Amino acid sequence: MAIGARLRRWLLDPPPATAPDPDYLPLPVAPARLAQVFGDPHADPDGLAIAFLSAARGGDDDLRAAALRAIAASSGSWWARFDDALRETSQWVPRWSQQLAVAVGDDTADLVALVAAGCHRDGRLREAAAVRLAGHDHPVATAVLALRCADWAHQVREAARAAFDSQLAVELDTARLLLVADLAFTLHARKHGGWLMRQVEQLIPRLPDPVLATLLATAQPRLRRAAYRIAVAEGRVGVAQLLAAAFTDGDLGVRRVCADAAMDADTDLTTLRTLRASRTGSIRAEAIRRLSRAGEFDADAALSDPHPLVREIAQAAIRRRDGDPAPYYRRLVATDPPPPGAVAGLGETGTPADAALITPWLTHPTSRGRVAAIRALRRLGTGPADALAARLADPSPSVVRHAAAALSERATEIGKDELAALLRPENPIHVRVAGLRIGVARDPWTRLAVSLRLLHDNDEHLRGTAEREVRTWPGYGRLRPVDPQLVPELDRLLARAVPVLGKPLVDLIRFQARLG
Repeated sequence: MAIGARLRRWLLDPPPATAPDPDYLPLPVAPARLAQVFGDPHADPDGLAIAFLSAARGGDDDLRAAALRAIAASSGSWWARFDDALRETSQWVPRWSQQLAVAVGDDTADLVALVAAGCHRDGRLREAAAVRLAGHDHPVATAVLALRCADWAHQVREAARAAFDSQLAVELDTARLLLVADLAFTLHARKHGGWLMRQVEQLIPRLPDPVLATLLATAQPRLRRAAYRIAVAEGRVGVAQLLAAAFTDGDLGVRRVCADAAMDADTDLTTLRTLRASRTGSIRAEAIRRLSRAGEFDADAALSDPHPLVREIAQAAIRRRDGDPAPYYRRLVATDPPPPGAVAGLGETGTPADAALITPWLTHPTSRGRVAAIRALRRLGTGPADALAARLADPSPSVVRHAAAALSERATEIGKDELAALLRPENPIHVRVAGLRIGVARDPWTRLAVSLRLLHDNDEHLRGTAEREVRTWPGYGRLRPVDPQLVPELDRLLARAVPVLGKPLVDLIRFQARLG
């Protein structure tokens, strides 16, 4: 059926009784304001939909051209939001929508009007617009067709796919190809979004080398990852380019795809030796695993690697040779200073007796080394509490955080005076958070007292954490009687807590604490 005949029935339908006369937009947009909106590269798609519809209804040629430029270079996710917003906005102009239907049916609608029709809330207009857009090679026409390929209405979807196939029959320029690929990833999760993704995946292997190179260098990680995956499967990327991407690409997925392909493509060990120096731990781990299988294994470098996966691969390689990695680590830890990975590895493979070798490196010159020593002692379940407590004054927040985690498992070894010193207002916030973490890990009464002290603290984070601790305080079941020396302080702190906690909760805590 012809487009005009298909729209004729809709044109005979009267506008809704509640529709205003004339059409309206909730925010009338002046031409000067429209030009300003279209000139903003960061314009929000929801606000731009109103401006675009205003230009489509009555804008001059310059304004309509500005409207197309404003949306032409947008991303796939932006287009999805713009489509939703334009469809919602179209309900405000029912009478102009009928004029738009006449123009589309008569093939007198320009590209701006076709974009508005292609994102209209009425499926008959979207279907007709998809047919008309097939003859346009502008990026916005391709974007609207790509959106309609995943439309929920079967007739719209089929019309858009037929139109899109006709565009694919002629080679897409690079800009339109990138936009379609981005939209394919954006729409992939939709019920009917898989079709467009399949078209893109079938198109990539047929691209000429210059266009494929542009795709492999796009700033969109998802598209770059898929392009590398397909190009690698087709054997269109050389080992040198794979290695360059494995080392420099900003996306982990791309680095892994390229590294695996480079390792599979190279028959000697040169590539593996190169990738052994990768900045990505999982790539180093795979390279070391393959080198070990081939009989080449640098035990010291692999065992002391900062990444736990690499160390695990290296430790497994030592054990396959009927060895024990712990002696290697003991020798490495004896160097001054040892690599942080060696300290961590001794904690992973050693025994509690190795704490004497690890403890001196709680003062490692690097914060990573001090963290490794704390974690190693925690893993071994040993280490002097006073040496760990000294790390609570460390200049590195990461070191303080790990020391607090280790000491929270041995909170009773930290005296109450030391705990109070950690909570002083003049301390850095990460030190005070560590004190709270250790305090709430002690007995329930200390947990309650420490939390109550911080209910009125100047720091919002500490106040919120302390209030949650009080509200979830385990004042139920059988509790050891409260220390008589703590009763006066608890009584005073609970009296101050009434404005924050409310009197019912404070009275309940007093009853549970037997404070009268």
